[in-house]
Amino acid sequence: MVCWNCEKPGHIKSECRAPRKDKEGRTANAATEDTADALLLSVRSSLDDWIVDSGASFHSCSSRDIMEPYTAGDFGVVYLADNKPLKIVGTGDVQIKSANGSCWTLRDMRHIPGLKRNLISVGQLDNYGFHTMFGDGKWKVSRGAMTLARGLKSGTLYTASGSNSNILLAGAVSQSHLWHNRLGHMSEKGMTILKSRGLLPELESVDVGLCEQCVLGKQKRVSFTTTGRAPKTEKLELVHTDLWGPAPKDRSVSAAVFGAGGCL
Repeated sequence: MVCWNCEKPGHIKSECRAPRKDKEGRTANAATEDTADALLLSVRSSLDDWIVDSGASFHSCSSRDIMEPYTAGDFGVVYLADNKPLKIVGTGDVQIKSANGSCWTLRDMRHIPGLKRNLISVGQLDNYGFHTMFGDGKWKVSRGAMTLARGLKSGTLYTASGSNSNILLAGAVSQSHLWHNRLGHMSEKGMTILKSRGLLPELESVDVGLCEQCVLGKQKRVSFTTTGRAPKTEKLELVHTDLWGPAPKDRSVSAAVFGAGGCL
């Protein structure tokens, strides 16, 4: 009787205490709540892709060049699926740019030299209020009704192919985005209804992505409260102000911020 794992006689694989051998090309996901150490996805590939990983404890990449701002230091150790330790030597933010020039910031990225793939942590996205959906061989990250990023499934991994500074983001020029503009920046829900009624036969799917005009145009200012406020009897007892800035300026101008105010 010979063990298929360690190839030693006297026991079988299920009783073996030696580390399990993985088949070539196999990957694994794991996560831990330990703040010092974490288990990360280990992918035996040098392809310059991003992996959307539900098992990663935090965003991670191997390149210092794409992180700005950057803070160097000793931030602990992570362990790969084969129990190999790698040091976290820095943290920072990564700006991921889409084809239409819009940016998505991955904050608190860990710099881990030797990591084979760049990892986007689903758990960390959730902590920042993002919603990640998987299905039909695709993944999508959104916040509210706005889609921020999307990608495809490759094998058993959800990847976003691209360079260090440019992954596949929703919002690239597409039929969906074109019709979104033609229809006066209609929502994805409205376009889906039109498509179901056969009014948008050119569209295979509705995925508008990130529209900067919608983000800016649909923002609203929170109004001053009108309830629970006692009348004021003195001047300047209640003051409302608006502050704008900083503004581009040359060295001859001393102020870059201006305010407008009124009293009730």
